Amino acid sequence: MANRGNDIDLDPRTSEARQALEQHDPGRAARLATSVVQVADAPFLPGSEGAWVEMIRLRLQRRRTTALGLLAEAALLAGDQALAVANAETAVAADPLDETFHRLLMHAHAASGNRAQALLAYARCRELLADELGTDPSPKTEGIYLDILRMGPARKHTGANADLFGAPPTHFVRFGSQRIPYQVLGEGTSDLLITGGSFSNVDSVWHHPTSANVFRCLTGAGRVIQFDRWGGGSAGLPQAGPAGGAQELRAWGEVFQVVLDAAESRETALLATLDGGPPAIHFAVHASKRVRRLVLINTTARWLTAPDYSAGLPVEQARQAIQWIEDQWGTEAFAAEMYPSEVDDQEFLRWYAANQRALARPEIAAARMRGLGAIDVRSLLHRIRVPTLVIHRKDHLAFPLAQGQYLAQHIPNACFLELPGRGGLFGADSQDLAQSVLAFLCE
Repeated sequence: MANRGNDIDLDPRTSEARQALEQHDPGRAARLATSVVQVADAPFLPGSEGAWVEMIRLRLQRRRTTALGLLAEAALLAGDQALAVANAETAVAADPLDETFHRLLMHAHAASGNRAQALLAYARCRELLADELGTDPSPKTEGIYLDILRMGPARKHTGANADLFGAPPTHFVRFGSQRIPYQVLGEGTSDLLITGGSFSNVDSVWHHPTSANVFRCLTGAGRVIQFDRWGGGSAGLPQAGPAGGAQELRAWGEVFQVVLDAAESRETALLATLDGGPPAIHFAVHASKRVRRLVLINTTARWLTAPDYSAGLPVEQARQAIQWIEDQWGTEAFAAEMYPSEVDDQEFLRWYAANQRALARPEIAAARMRGLGAIDVRSLLHRIRVPTLVIHRKDHLAFPLAQGQYLAQHIPNACFLELPGRGGLFGADSQDLAQSVLAFLCE
């Protein structure tokens, strides 16, 4: 039957449904909200046109969307998370710019234990608001997002590895005579393999909420896999390892394969920073069937200058940077230089300095950077066929902005994002950076 009633008649039912929720009566709330949806769904004066008719139809649709939100709340109260998700998704589709429904969807996914989907719902909300309105989510939405982040992944372990910020279990896989430690965080059918090159430690990243939250945020796209390079970080006392060039790139590729096989990952997105960039580029070309997307952050195809490469670092400047690393590595002064935005956060500076000390000794860190000078993968850039995102800090101390720009210009159809500052993944804007990566991975 066509809807000929006044849409205002639906308001008392909506109010009663809200009252029922407040009285913890989800059954009554659902019945009232369902009746509003049924009335609003019926055609209003079919065949009639006119401004006032359109106005009533729009108001009916708004009341329908509100009722869908109430149905989602009722389902949550009743413990039916699947129904809550379905109703919240329908409400979001009907009014994608109303944060109320996005928050409901985040709640519904979180209540069902699907934290990754809850974070993805936030990422979509944030992207919609930015694209359509040029605004950020409200403090209320941000608060829910942070609460979900603090929930951490479901923990199935106890002991030393179950620290304050939710470290997942650490596993080991053999690579020659070495044991490579790796972790798998989150769940889902899509994977993201992260490499910080020589500068990673699967344990210390969980010792500070800023770094832990970046990794948790990225689980919105699926599983996050991280590992330590052979002979470094948690893999044991740093060894000399391959000296650089083609031999090292091949060895890196073998490590990627070994870790992905151990994690039972058939295809992955690959995120690389610092000296992890060239091995990731090499792997994306030579093992293209295993890589579906590529994210390059503060890295390069060639570190040193060349006659045909003005983006490179002059040899003397590189020598000074390496000496600085050898002199200051693992100190709070180094951390403050890298992250001036965090200079007043003593807890962060202490963590970052300790994190560096856990990565490698100063002389080993310097040696790794010297080895980077022997690597040049520029010839591979045009062969990359996967969607690629290049992110680079405007004032990065070791990798000039021009090197990130070069990557984006020479990788087919690459996207480029310039960020302010000189830090890496874990500065004041770490969540913004993580959300940019997440949005790219979920395209």
